[in-house]
Amino acid sequence: MRIATRRKSALLTLPLLLALSLGACSSPASQSDQTQPDQTQSDSSQSTPAPAAGETTTLQISAAASLKSVFEPLIEAFEQEHPDIKIASVNFDGSPTLVEQIVAGDPVDVFLSADTKNMDNLAEQGEVAGEPEIFATNSITLAAPAANPAGLKELGDIESSDVAIVTCAPEVPCGAATGRLLESENITIDPVSLEQNVSAVAAKLAADEADGGFIYQTDVLANDGKIIAIDTPAIDPNQYPIAVVKSSKNQEAAQTFVDFMLSPKALAILKEFGFGAP
Repeated sequence: MRIATRRKSALLTLPLLLALSLGACSSPASQSDQTQPDQTQSDSSQSTPAPAAGETTTLQISAAASLKSVFEPLIEAFEQEHPDIKIASVNFDGSPTLVEQIVAGDPVDVFLSADTKNMDNLAEQGEVAGEPEIFATNSITLAAPAANPAGLKELGDIESSDVAIVTCAPEVPCGAATGRLLESENITIDPVSLEQNVSAVAAKLAADEADGGFIYQTDVLANDGKIIAIDTPAIDPNQYPIAVVKSSKNQEAAQTFVDFMLSPKALAILKEFGFGAP
């Protein structure tokens, strides 16, 4: 009887052991299923979200100082055509200074130079994407304050030692153009100051701080009533190139602005402000 009782107890215990064993085996599988949602969520958080529809791209522009007067209407026309692109800022200065800033790492998307020399310099340093395009021209002229205190009538009048003349520095496009003009006419002068951009020369003339100076025809128009042009022999005008900066993070939008600057609409605006055709 005792033996029979033990067998019955063993038989009753075996199913229980099997159930416990199966439960133990199924437990890890259950834990693995619970971790999958967490893993999926983690993978999803590491993916880069798609850009929002209608997102606006902003551009940083570096432009020769002589373009300052015309840039506001150019920007207005461009942004009307391309509402998804905004011009965040425009840095106006002498072209050599702008080249130095770009090479030094300033975040610039598009560069507009007042001559091909400085654009070539930037390209030689590997900072230009694609081929620069000429979008405008501009001519140098002798100018004087509106009152014309020295009574200047022609270019030869500036050879007098009594005439205070202001020019751009030789390395600046307006200074280089002045040098070509004076050389072509065999005229030598001793400027009272050498400025780093044409706007500085125009400012001195407008403030009656010099008897005369060499600026672009567009600067005379921009300072109407404050500066007058003096009869000046013509030389080949400066060519103004434009290009996308290679380090720009907005290459497509920057090229869109370049294309606009080469368009008939931009050319018409530039012409209105005294710039010549390419």
